[in-house]
Amino acid sequence: DRYVRPFPLIVVMPDGERSFYNNTADGAPYEDYLMQDLIPHVEGCYNVLKGARHTAIGGLSMGGYGAMKLGLKYPDRFGSVGAHSGALAAARHAWENADRPELQRLFGPVGSRTRTENDPFALAERIPREKLPALYFDCGTEDFLLEDNRAFHAHLEHLGIAHEYREYPGAHNWEYWDEHIRQSLAHHCQALGITAVQA
Repeated sequence: DRYVRPFPLIVVMPDGERSFYNNTADGAPYEDYLMQDLIPHVEGCYNVLKGARHTAIGGLSMGGYGAMKLGLKYPDRFGSVGAHSGALAAARHAWENADRPELQRLFGPVGSRTRTENDPFALAERIPREKLPALYFDCGTEDFLLEDNRAFHAHLEHLGIAHEYREYPGAHNWEYWDEHIRQSLAHHCQALGITAVQA
């Protein structure tokens, strides 16, 4: 919270449990909770500017996946997306092994609708270019999700989708995220035209 104090921002941090912020295959509607309940609630209770030009989404690890997925799935709702150490291939090859019952419960079997509707790689292929939010993501060079992030970066480059991707020394831990949340915050502020308020 100390990093955002100088900025005219409201930061909302919903608990996604282990849902990957999806409407999961077992029926838990976390995506609906965020998009249909939480965001309208915030807009109704606080004096905020509404619409994509004034709204960013970000996260780390599972939340990095969720931010990228929701940003690409709802480009009319978000003007900026930031992800750190995102599990961006959660619906893809790295998670298809049958010995991961939790992920089977969340995403369903390989080729299922739940997987294809929640795959950032597939969503990037379908997103209208004129609606693209500003995309930023990074990953630590010692992070076990590094290759998935590199693959997503290469995929966006192949599609000609503008984005900012960075790699920094570090692993999948709070030290890395505490350091680099400031990069995604700067990205959001630039994309949304936000400047620090003078004390």
